[in-house]
Formats: sequence, C-alpha cells, structure tokens
Amino acid sequence: MRRKLTAIVAADIVGYSKRLSEDESGTLARIEHLRTHIVEPHLAKHSGRIFRLLGDSTLLEFESALGAVEFATEVQQCLASRNDAERKGDGFVLRMGLDLGDVVVEENEIHGEGINIAVRLEEIAEPGGICLSDGIHAQIRKRFDPPFFPIGPRTLKNIMEPVQVWRWRPRRDVTSPREHGGSSIPGQKMLDPHVTELILKLHARSAQLAISNALDDVLAENDQQGSATGDSFYERIGDELALARSMLDRIQVEPVDQFRELLPSGETYQSLNVFISAIFQERGNAYLMRLMPQAHLIMKGPESAVAKRRLFLDMVRRFHDEEFVVRSKGLIKTAFVV
Repeated sequence: MRRKLTAIVAADIVGYSKRLSEDESGTLARIEHLRTHIVEPHLAKHSGRIFRLLGDSTLLEFESALGAVEFATEVQQCLASRNDAERKGDGFVLRMGLDLGDVVVEENEIHGEGINIAVRLEEIAEPGGICLSDGIHAQIRKRFDPPFFPIGPRTLKNIMEPVQVWRWRPRRDVTSPREHGGSSIPGQKMLDPHVTELILKLHARSAQLAISNALDDVLAENDQQGSATGDSFYERIGDELALARSMLDRIQVEPVDQFRELLPSGETYQSLNVFISAIFQERGNAYLMRLMPQAHLIMKGPESAVAKRRLFLDMVRRFHDEEFVVRSKGLIKTAFVV
C-alpha cells in the first residue's frame, strides 16, 4: 500500500437507467462506441487511466492536473459538438467532477477523499458540464483557456468541509443563444458570481427602502385610525416589495439542483424577480411573511412610532444581511442578463 497525489475525474452518463430500460442493446452499443472512439483516445493523449468502471459511472486518474482538466473539457466539447451537429436528441450527455487529492494505492485500485469529492462534484455538475474543486483549479488557472467560473462554496454529501467549486460549460453555452430544457435565452451574458451577490445586496437595500416607505404609511394610518390591521400592513409592504423586485426581471437565474422545484416543468431559468419571491415562499405568501409575527409584536408594543420604525427596520436589515442574501446566493447556480 502506498500514497500519491493524483487528479481524479468522475464521469456519469445522464439518464442512463431510463435509456437502458427503453433500449438495452442499443444503449450498450452506444456506450461502447463512446468509450472506444472518444474517451479512450483522449485518455491516451493525456496519460490517464480508468481505474473503476460501473455501468454509467467511470472513475479516471491522471498524473497531471492539467491533463485531467484538458481531458474532461475536450471530451465534453466533443460530445456537445457531435450532439449539436446530429440534432437527433439521442446522443449521450455526461456530467463530470474533478479533484486533486492524496490517495491510497492498492494494486490497481485507489481510495481516498479526493475520489469522494470528485464523485460529489460530478453529482452537482449540470448535464454536459464540469465542476472542479478549488484544489485542482489552483493548479491550472493560469494555463487553461477558457476559464472556469467560480460558483462559491458547496456543501457536498459526506464531505465534512464545504468545497469551493468552479464550473465549466462547452463554449456554445456561454457565447451563443442557448436552448436547454425548453428555455431559450437569446443574447445572454453570464454574470460573475460576485456581481450576482452585489445585485442581491443592492436589492436587499432597495427592499429595505420599500419597506420603510410602506411602514411610514402604516404608522400614519395607525395614528389616524388607532390601529393598523395585519392585512393592510402586509398588503402595503407586499406591494412595495413587488415594485422593488420588478427591476430584476431582465436577470435570469438557474437554481441549484436541490432547488429545482422553484422552476416550472421543463424550464431551466426564471427571472430573479420570481426566484426571490419563491425562495421564502410559505403557504402562498412572499418571504416577508416570515417576519410578520415579529412585526405584529412590534406594532402592538408601547414604543413610539419612531422607536417602532427603528426596531422593525433593524429586524428587516438583519434578516436581509444574515439570511436573505446568504441563502439566495447559495441557491443560484448561474445568472444571466437578457
């Protein structure tokens, strides 16, 4: 038994089980063609080897981090180009995850956390794409073009520490109109994750201003009528927030895999406006409903209108800064301007 540092590639065929059940012999024949005509030539080119093969899943190792990345991107680009050219809809699509880690070698088998991370990264990669750990990205970032895009830290199943993840897509996904899962986004421009976070923070400030305006109206109504009903309180604030969010309609976001239930069936993207509205949805109400019980307590309190306003806005500010922006950012895979 010995240890070594190696680059791991985990690859998986999307929709394998369904295709196998529909056409077993044809699917197996196409897998063999994929392996012998695409995977193995690129594997030999970059001095890699297959060390575990389980039906639709394959684990490969490379002595070079750059070799592993070049292998993965070349195979994915080749498949994307072939599928686009054939336009039959029956071409194979792969997901891939890559990591650089210290592994244990036993005969022809290897073990280690680097393998587990690569497999988990493959699981969160989109069909036709690649997810890369920060460790392997650090080795290739100055020598690889086009670049990977950072999508922030991700908590991976059975991995103790969050992993900083980078994503890559075939060139056609970034530079040309894209059709995917029934959605079409012409003239799209991908946003850097830092820009997306900035937009979320700016929206949080815009929402706070909208809530402040609505709160002034409600407090004025309270002074005039002696009380403001919960329904009118929520309605005014909801209207102000909807107006603030309407400015986000031109930004399209793709939620992470665990949050795909936000999307209509067959779609891939939705406007940031709709996405934000749905994130904290509860019994059909917008996310602000989570604050309403506390808001009602403040409104019923003995403090002056000025003190109530300050307490309420402090509560909203904490919610946006500590929960809303963090949660929203963590649930966005990619963002585009259309």
